[in-house]
Amino acid sequence: MRTPGQQAASRANAARSTGPRTAAGKRRSAQNALRHGLLARSPVLENESRSGFDEMLRQYIRHFAPRNAAEANAVAQMCSAAWRRRRIWSLERDALNLELAGQTLPDELGRTPDAFDPLTRNSPQFLLLNRYEVSIDNTFHRSLARLLARPKRCGCETKLAKSLTLRQLHSPDAPDLGAQ
Repeated sequence: MRTPGQQAASRANAARSTGPRTAAGKRRSAQNALRHGLLARSPVLENESRSGFDEMLRQYIRHFAPRNAAEANAVAQMCSAAWRRRRIWSLERDALNLELAGQTLPDELGRTPDAFDPLTRNSPQFLLLNRYEVSIDNTFHRSLARLLARPKRCGCETKLAKSLTLRQLHSPDAPDLGAQ
């Protein structure tokens, strides 16, 4: 238990703290709790290509042609899930390559299982990646099923579907489009 003097000192220190002052410092500070980015609010991390994600989202919108807010939300969820799945694949590949680099077996076919074994036995993070991948895949497929189950197009586009912009679909501040 902290003493009243320690609590007062903590309050005084906190009052003097101004936090990050520059835009770069604020961006860096916002990422302090980020470990792997699989559960981040925004699907695109700072070291990833925002334009790559935007292009992927444009392709999804073009392909599925959402007609209302619920469909637009399903498309955005699918795109986000696909982007995060790519990140998982990258993390898995890098972990396996790192483990393979330490292998000295001459048998090429045996190297991959020998690299995989310690990752699953000694690394709870690798198993956690698998759980995230399953969850992300489920999100993708649920959204896809919602889109595939929609009624046939009647030829009438809604104003909302025509006015949707990429910023509205992937802005962290944007309201959940499915809630309308």
